[in-house]
Amino acid sequence: MIYAIILAAGSSQRFNYKQNTPKLLLKIDKKPVYQYACELFLKCSQIAKVVLVLPSNKKISFDFKHKKLIKCIGGKTRNDSFLLGLKAFGKLKTNDYIICHDAARICTTDRQINSMIKLISKKVSFGSLAYKPTDTVFIQNIQKYQWINRDKLLCLQTPQFVLYGLYKRCPKNKNGSDLLSFLNLRPTKNNIIRSDIWNLKITYGDDFKKIKYFFKK
Repeated sequence: MIYAIILAAGSSQRFNYKQNTPKLLLKIDKKPVYQYACELFLKCSQIAKVVLVLPSNKKISFDFKHKKLIKCIGGKTRNDSFLLGLKAFGKLKTNDYIICHDAARICTTDRQINSMIKLISKKVSFGSLAYKPTDTVFIQNIQKYQWINRDKLLCLQTPQFVLYGLYKRCPKNKNGSDLLSFLNLRPTKNNIIRSDIWNLKITYGDDFKKIKYFFKK
């Protein structure tokens, strides 16, 4: 079986926008931001259940309902929220798959989801959306700049997936910033789904403006 976890429990501390409404409850085309991610996975027939992980102080505001949708309260960190979302499914089998997605990333396409499902059907044990950066990249420290060969870089995006049996065996990295880094998994060309910068995530106020423009087009 395939299950999906949508993370919506973040505090949005980096989101600096003129309204006081949490970013996931802001509306685009008369629909709250978080609902786009929910509907993307709920309409996929291969996905059995979807868990939406919510902040405890705003749970009542996330009122979207669906027969395949389960809601639970998240934790202090992203990884805590993922673990709580995982528990909400109940008992899982080692051959089940878990997809993890950020509720703030609402431009993911059906085609990308179908490509992920296709990898899962081929028994690939984990994978991620990713794109190659086109900007110049460097590491800055006090003494010098270190220039990075961008041809060797990949920017990972959600959704990401993992075989539950593999998840159980992986050493966990509490400082991981996404599912793959949390599990210390390194993607290769065989488990990468090529994406692009249009798979936008709302992190800052300007991101929300960009996505509103994107939807108008």
